[in-house]
Order: sequence, then C-alpha cells, then structure tokens
Amino acid sequence: MDLPRTEPVQVEAPPPQPAASAPPIVAPAPPSPTKPILQPESPALKRRQSQETPTALVSSIQTLPPKRAKSDQTPVKVLPSKYEFCAVDDMVVVISHMISELIETNDQLPLRSGVLTRFHSRTPPGISVLDYLRRLAKHATLTPPLLLSMVYYIDRLCLLYPAFTITTLTVHRFLITAATVAAKGLSDSFWNNATYARVGGIKIAELGLLELDFLYRLDWKIVPNPETLVDYYRGLVGRAPGYEIEDEGTTSCSDADDEEDDIESPEEVASSAPATENTDVQWKQWMDDVSMQQRKDGENMKFLPILAALCAPVFSASSDLIDRTTVYIQSVESTAAPAIPLAEIKYNPSTLSAELASFDFPELDPESKLLRVGVYDVTTSSWKSSTSTTSAESFAKGYSPTLVLSLDAQGGVIGVSLKSAKIDAGQTRDFGPKVKVLKTAKAPTPALNRAVVLSPEGKLEEPVAEKTMLQKYWWVLLAGVLLLMSGGGGE
Repeated sequence: MDLPRTEPVQVEAPPPQPAASAPPIVAPAPPSPTKPILQPESPALKRRQSQETPTALVSSIQTLPPKRAKSDQTPVKVLPSKYEFCAVDDMVVVISHMISELIETNDQLPLRSGVLTRFHSRTPPGISVLDYLRRLAKHATLTPPLLLSMVYYIDRLCLLYPAFTITTLTVHRFLITAATVAAKGLSDSFWNNATYARVGGIKIAELGLLELDFLYRLDWKIVPNPETLVDYYRGLVGRAPGYEIEDEGTTSCSDADDEEDDIESPEEVASSAPATENTDVQWKQWMDDVSMQQRKDGENMKFLPILAALCAPVFSASSDLIDRTTVYIQSVESTAAPAIPLAEIKYNPSTLSAELASFDFPELDPESKLLRVGVYDVTTSSWKSSTSTTSAESFAKGYSPTLVLSLDAQGGVIGVSLKSAKIDAGQTRDFGPKVKVLKTAKAPTPALNRAVVLSPEGKLEEPVAEKTMLQKYWWVLLAGVLLLMSGGGGE
C-alpha cells in the first residue's frame, strides 16, 4: 500500500532581535611587578592552576638567596683574666665539670677490699655534684679563692693519702670538709661547725672528725700560693666547654680608648677657662685659710713629733725578735736515741713576744712513751737548759702542742716545757703549734715565824685586802671633775 507522500514543512526562523549594547572594551592595565592581576575564575580553574607552578613564582623562588643554616655551637662566655673577679656561679660550673670527669674515670676502677677512708659513704647521695657545690657556695658564702683552694686540696690529699680518690662515694664528704677548712683557714669571716654541718647534711661530730683527719693528712699545710691558684683557674676554664678567659690586650686597648676620649678639644678648654679661673681663686682662698689654721694648731703641738722621733727607736728595738733558740726532744726509754730538733723559736726577752720560725712533727718510735724536751748542745752532746718530760701522745692527731720557754732575768733560756691540748674544731681555726714565753721575777719574801693572832671567837683573822688606787684617791678624781665642770672656757 502506498503511503501518501508528505512534503516538508518549512518553519520560519524567529525574527532577529536587536543586539544588546556590548560593554566598552577597556585596555588592561600593565601588570604590577609586586601584585598579580586578580581575575574572576571558576573553582575548577583554580584547582587546575594550583596543581601547576606559575612561571613567575618559579623565577622568584630561583632568585631568592638561600637561608642561612642555624649554628649548632653554643655561645662562649668570656670570664675575667683574674679569678678574684669571676662570678661564683661560673666558678662552680667549671669546677663541677672537672670533678664530674674525675668521678667518671675513678668509678670505673675496681674498689680495693678493706681500703676505706673516713670520706666514704655507704651509698651515693641523691644530689649531683653541681647542685651540691652550688648549695655550699650559696649558704656557706664561698668566694672564688676558696673554691679554687678546694681544687688544690684534691691534688694535695690524693698525693699525701693514696687510699683516697674522688668517686661518687667520697666527693660529697670531701667537698663539705674542704669548704670548712678553706673558709676557717683562709677567710677572715667564717661560720661555726654547726652551720657547715647543716649546709652539708651531716652531723656536727662527724664534721669535726672529718676536719681533723683532713688536716692531719695534709700535714696542716692548707694555704696555697697565689700563683698556684692562677694556674688552676686557667686550667679549669680551658677544659670547661663554653668558657674562655678574656685577653689582657683587650683590656689595655679599652683603657687607651678611654684615655683618648678623656682628652678635651681646644674649643672645650677655651670655653671652660673663665670658670676654671674663678674656681682657682676660690680654691686658693680656702687653702690659705686652712694653712693658717693648721699653723696656729701646730704651734701648740711642736713637741709631739720630737717625742715620737725619740721614742721610735725604742719601740722598734723592743718589737724586734732579737734572740733565737732551738728546742730538741729525746726518748726517755732509750738513752742511746739521738736528740731530734723539734722547733726553732725567735723571741724578745723584753716584750716576751715570740714566734715559731720552724716546727717539724717528729717521727717517733711506737715504743716511745715519754719524751725529754729542752735546749740541746750538739757540739758537747749535753743539755744546755733544764729539761721536762712529756707524753708522746702530745704529738698525736687531734692535739695542739704548746712550747713554753722560761727565761732568767738576763733573757737566757733556763728551761723548756711542752703541753698539749685537745683541739676543738668547732671553736677555733688555730690548729697549729704555739709558743709562750715566761720570765722569772723576784717573788715576795715569805714571812716566817709570824705570830698567830686569833679573833675573840677563836678564829684566824682574815688579812685585810690592800686598797686599790681608785679607793685611795677617789677624792682627787672627784675634785678634778668638779673643777672641770665649774671652770669656764674661752676661745
């Protein structure tokens, strides 16, 4: 069946609408070298652009200089060239660093069985060396010279006492003992043992025993030379990280710069000339008045310089230690034992002042119990003075010997005696031997065959005490005070 043929239908196009007015075309501004041009973009376009590196940004990154790498070195602290001006905390740090190195080395050594000292603790204390030394320096008021002396004591004690070493078991007791000895032996002001024991965390009796054992091991020689302390200071600072000593040339250059700054220019001198002239006139007038007053006062006191000049030779001669003698000791049990020189004494018979020129603790035989003391003549092998006996315990640890010289009227030595007293470490710091001089004097003549007089009660009459000078002549002093109060004074 044939379908009917359809012809295409023509659709007319819509009439053309009037074109909308297009916005004016504006020429784009030249791009800013610092700010990029902002244009509205879709989110998808922004994501695509963020994945790509802009060419301008790449070029700017390439032109930026690289960042400077941070230095891993700690800043170095400069300490003064003289240890007296060093801060206490800095001194504590450098000393604790050195002690920590010693402990690290000595702790690796095996502990010998049966070799323990009084400085050993049962267990290591829970405080570090740095914190403990800071505590001592703060509460015991330790100065840099005292801290350096404690380092000097480490070498001295290790040299004279081989059983002692600085370890975690001995360092704390050593530090409190060395601080106590250094403060009491080298400083004019120091605390008592109760304070040092409380600061160090030990008992007073234990600190006293430590102090005596410490002094005995050091042979009572606790004063270091100043040059030795300088060497210790430079060595400690040199091995401590982060510290160095300032150059002495820097200080001299700064002083020279200060002197140059003090020089005034000619204009400043010219401007200050009138004021200086007025000041000089006033100063001259004032000095003339002062010199006139001194001249008036000196007319009434001319005899004082003459009297002082006449008495000066007398005083100087009396204050000198003009005589010298040597004291010897000898064992009483063995007559064949030689006489050993003990001490050399310088003294003045007129003022009875004396000092020890030398004193050597004797090395005695363990069997010796008694010793003979006196002045011995080596040429004739005989005693020149009367002798006395003393116990060998007088030279034992914990006792301070005292030599007593007995002089005759002419100043000659007629006898020597020795006595010892137990040292109280908490009350004094004078632990060394001492000397005392006594001079014989004419005693009053005893009254013999005196009649015994009894009181009415049948008792002996008590002797009447002689009146003093004040009791005898009090009325003279009273009259003088009244005259001074009643008398008038004039210019």
